[in-house]
Amino acid sequence: MKAKVKIGKLISTVDKGMVALTTVEDAETQHSDFGRFAIVSGKIGIKAITNKAASYCTSQLADDEEAESGGCHAISLPKLRSILASLPKSDFVEFEYKAGEEEDSTGNLFFISNKTNWKMPCMPPTVVSDVNIDDGDFCFEIEKEKFLEAVSSISFASNLNDAFFTTCNVCVSVDDKYVLLGATDDIRCATVRLESPNLIKGKRFLLPIPSLTKALKCFDNGLIKVYSDVGFARFSQEGHSVRMSLPGGSDIRRFPNFEAVSKKDHPFKIRVMTSKFKSMVGTCTDMNREEFLMKIDPDFINVYSYGASDSISYHSAMAYSGDKVFLSIGVCSMFLMDFMKKVKEEVIQIEFAEKDGKPKYMIIQDCAGMFYLMKALVDLVHIPTEIDILPMAKARGFL
Repeated sequence: MKAKVKIGKLISTVDKGMVALTTVEDAETQHSDFGRFAIVSGKIGIKAITNKAASYCTSQLADDEEAESGGCHAISLPKLRSILASLPKSDFVEFEYKAGEEEDSTGNLFFISNKTNWKMPCMPPTVVSDVNIDDGDFCFEIEKEKFLEAVSSISFASNLNDAFFTTCNVCVSVDDKYVLLGATDDIRCATVRLESPNLIKGKRFLLPIPSLTKALKCFDNGLIKVYSDVGFARFSQEGHSVRMSLPGGSDIRRFPNFEAVSKKDHPFKIRVMTSKFKSMVGTCTDMNREEFLMKIDPDFINVYSYGASDSISYHSAMAYSGDKVFLSIGVCSMFLMDFMKKVKEEVIQIEFAEKDGKPKYMIIQDCAGMFYLMKALVDLVHIPTEIDILPMAKARGFL
């Protein structure tokens, strides 16, 4: 192996090709940071394989770059990346493989840039297990920027620190027209709907949010093709592919049918100005992060938050439009505020699902495809009953 390549191109290829080493946590084994470094048919390639992920990237050599001979060797990709990081990206680097003196000895790759020289030990490529990364059934095609933004917009509804890995995953569902992404921690769930220029209906699988986010960031802006099969999903652009293992399939049953819930017609619904409602929720959250009481009458939304020393926060907003609703519901303050921070639309619709005559869920939707469902608090621990709080609010001039 002997070649001359621009440092910037080599850095980009290494970063994309070694993403499998950085997206998931694997038990450290001998040569666990090694990947395949190859030159074949005028292309330079990097490939990394772990127990839970695999990735590769190839880059075509330009006219001012040279490859006198090809080959494939296993080297430490993080160490190669650290060497390249110290060099100007606009410069060239020359590298050449030299075998050891004995037949079974370790060879070395020698790197030369200007007057600087490095030597890196190499292993036979067989120390890195090889798998076919380009497999799986096509699911959908989507813009990388929109996909990454959508995952970020709903990840707040998953508990990334929870011991149950179901709660740090995103559920991907493909229907007739849209790709639906959903996250939940069993108390609340957030979903977003994305348009796709090309999709296959019926696919549904889980993806780990931290690994998915890291993998998407390594792709260039533009369309990404998503494939899946039993136990894995794959993301692909021309010359670049990342494959990752999926969480246990049985846990997908804990995720609700987001599309069915969002389309269901609930008996009570109102529309309010986002800015006003966000201000009300924010003020209540400052006083009590755990809970507040929301009372709906035909014309107003009234919220009450009960703090220390019998302090009360009371706010009211006129409903924009909707049904003639009379109900009271307990809400987790900080959970609701998490969602309101993500809403960009001027008006939101709030719906209430009932069970046995009492509100069971609060559902919020906006026109941009965001959907949020949160369970009602049955026992309001820190808020007095309606009989107690209303006289206290009146005594303080709130009513």
